[in-house]
Amino acid sequence: MEEVANVVGLIRTFIDAAETAQSLREDCLEFPEYLQPITSHLEKLQDKALSDGTIKTLTKLEDTLERSYELVHGFHRQKYVSRMINHSHLRNQMRRAQDDIDKYLRLIPLTLLSEEARARTHNRKAGLDDRCEVICGNFLEMPFADASFDGAYSIEATCHAPRLEDVYREVFRVLKPGALYVSYEWVTTALYRADDPAHVQTIRGIEAGDALPGLRAQHEIAEVARQVGFEVAEERDLALPPAGPWWTRLKMGRISYWRNHLLVSALTALRVAPKGVVEVHEMLYETARHLSDGGESGIFTPMHMILCRKPLAAPPPSS
Repeated sequence: MEEVANVVGLIRTFIDAAETAQSLREDCLEFPEYLQPITSHLEKLQDKALSDGTIKTLTKLEDTLERSYELVHGFHRQKYVSRMINHSHLRNQMRRAQDDIDKYLRLIPLTLLSEEARARTHNRKAGLDDRCEVICGNFLEMPFADASFDGAYSIEATCHAPRLEDVYREVFRVLKPGALYVSYEWVTTALYRADDPAHVQTIRGIEAGDALPGLRAQHEIAEVARQVGFEVAEERDLALPPAGPWWTRLKMGRISYWRNHLLVSALTALRVAPKGVVEVHEMLYETARHLSDGGESGIFTPMHMILCRKPLAAPPPSS
């Protein structure tokens, strides 16, 4: 009986190793899908003017990507038995490589850098590179001197700031006295009722789908602007009549939804589209539905315009 138990245990070990090797094979098929967009962004940054620190980090990232691709190619070159024996070592190497890549991506905003490089290319083609400079930065800590700009604007951007006063205070700081600042804000309107479950569901859906820290009320915008030192020259909702309904383009019928759902599901199953596209499609559909509900009910507007002026004799903004 002991010998039978040993044989059964050995068979079980081989089955487990085979299942693990198969799982690792699937990981090695998916790993390049994770690496490819990162590699594409790196290629866009070739021959671009970057700081020495950025170049050093990008070089380390590039080396890690090459090592990752070699891990995948090495796995496919191995015999099946070798995969069964070495699966733990290979999986640990892949995990370390992914951890290193994630570390470098936290240090360097790769997508923003590639977009910055692309914007500079467009400026050069349009003959504007001597008059327009593109800088990747954080609007809560702008890399500019005090009173260095003649004007500023933001379009559907500051709604992503955790605290609106922080970004408005930075805009105030970098503007020259007398300069204007205009912004489009996403806000709830006076029609919104916090005790209406349907209203709450719509607004929370917009916040979740658009990664917002929380929508602000329409009446709060001017208060924040004045709090940091601005004079409010004008404020109005540009989505109100005579403007046409902005939300109609977001509406999608169930037939259109299921058509798109089946399409992205098929493309994902055929590995034409990357894993997760179906979930992203579902999230975008739900977000569009909440946005159109908010616009149609009038409880939400993405077009609240506020025009501010920095006083000529600007007092220091309140903290």
